[in-house]
Amino acid sequence: MAAHLIVLFLFSVLKGVHSITTVSKVSVEAGKSISIPCLYESKYIDHVKYLCEGHIWSSCSYAVKTNKPDPSGKYSISDDKKEQIFTVTIKNLTYQNTDYWCVVEINNGPDCGQYFQLSVTSGTPSLYVAHQRITGYIGESITIRCHHSNSGEIKWCRLGRNCVTGSSGSIDGAAVTTHMRDPNVFTVTMSGLKSENSGWYWCAEGDIQIPVYLNVTEKPINSLNPLSEIITGYGYRLRSGAVVSHLLYMDDIKLYAKSEQDINSLIPTTRIFMEGQALHGTYHWQIKKVGDIQKSYQWLDKAGLKDSTEALIMAA
Repeated sequence: MAAHLIVLFLFSVLKGVHSITTVSKVSVEAGKSISIPCLYESKYIDHVKYLCEGHIWSSCSYAVKTNKPDPSGKYSISDDKKEQIFTVTIKNLTYQNTDYWCVVEINNGPDCGQYFQLSVTSGTPSLYVAHQRITGYIGESITIRCHHSNSGEIKWCRLGRNCVTGSSGSIDGAAVTTHMRDPNVFTVTMSGLKSENSGWYWCAEGDIQIPVYLNVTEKPINSLNPLSEIITGYGYRLRSGAVVSHLLYMDDIKLYAKSEQDINSLIPTTRIFMEGQALHGTYHWQIKKVGDIQKSYQWLDKAGLKDSTEALIMAA
């Protein structure tokens, strides 16, 4: 009994059980790339992390380390210390790229490692998504489609946290609904997104997972402006080639065009669109002054401010 306990203890130390959390097996297509997230404990924030290649822990070889990049470019690694996740990316996958370990380096002690396997196929993977990295917007919803070829229970999980196994649930305050109405597609919708919903997730079917990184951010101002869908074909082309057009500001709407005639053409459409809208009070539809951009350029050229002004306009 004592000998059994000693062997079990040594095995746990070598593998770093409960120290690192990652996928167990991922199906990937030969020639493609894959990113694998590795979640670690807070006590390892300042430690070196690395990817080790090989089925056997004691004989695996370094592929890439956070303090030593891979000169070939096949492997890369990044460490998000805030989220306590380091991510390894493997490019140009071959049939030999199958066995790996996520590892935290321990000074004056055995390193902590967690094994994962890549199942490299010549055709379509048994479980995959169109994009491993996706973007959602605060307050809105996002849908993820997990394509699968096997039959069995599929679930949606956040790395190191809970899973949704039924048709509905929640993860970190975001409502999650799932369905399988489309053949061989597991559809996940996350609603009421918040910034804290950013992170690594995965679809899982049996022992196969596919990691997905969700970045939740504020919606860009231009995408908040429905006028962009209504008014097209106008604007002023800068010398850099970029076009400055109608932009939505917090306190007003500014219309840009190459001539006063074009401005006058924009006003009726804008007026109709804004009827009934209540953005920061009542709008007064009048053009106080139409600026001559070409003359402004001549002055800016003399003052040496043209380039920086263009940059400010584009940033706005």
